[in-house]
Amino acid sequence: MQGRKRRKRIFLGTEGFSERSYGRYLQQIADYHNLPIHIDCNNVTGGGDPLKVVEESIRLMKRNSRNHGDYLVKAIMLDSDKLGRSNDRDNRIRPLIAEDNVKLVYSEPNFEAFLLRHFPGCGNKRPPADASLPELAKIWPEYFKGLDARSIYKQLGEDGLMRACTVEDSLRDFLLSMGFGRIFPELRK
Repeated sequence: MQGRKRRKRIFLGTEGFSERSYGRYLQQIADYHNLPIHIDCNNVTGGGDPLKVVEESIRLMKRNSRNHGDYLVKAIMLDSDKLGRSNDRDNRIRPLIAEDNVKLVYSEPNFEAFLLRHFPGCGNKRPPADASLPELAKIWPEYFKGLDARSIYKQLGEDGLMRACTVEDSLRDFLLSMGFGRIFPELRK
């Protein structure tokens, strides 16, 4: 009897339940295409402070690695609208992620604007943080913070992910590092 192929572990630190659901949405796509990965989505507290989110994610990542083995890829989803409030704190992020080879997947300026760019004709939309949710609601009125992965998949599908990858370099790089280029060759272009 042949054993199951072991999935490669991926760490994804998130600062909110919506981002965690997005990681689970990516897992659904990987599962559908038999991509042998497991995205370990971890919601951390940080109150929107980018350094705190990175520190807490790395702490959790290291603990999980000790308990369950190393990760193939390590990433943190981070809203960019909170960057720039404290240059001293922001400058401490790069050395932390470099030390542990962690990728940052930026939501610019926040997660709702990031989601907006998954929709047809919205790739270049960059609303300010306070206008992102109302702008997204025009296209996706059922959206609310903390929406589950199944609902995200139903709304965005794979086409939405590919649209976003044309304008979201950090997302495309993250997907390629996990092996999504095998199922979506257009990502490698």
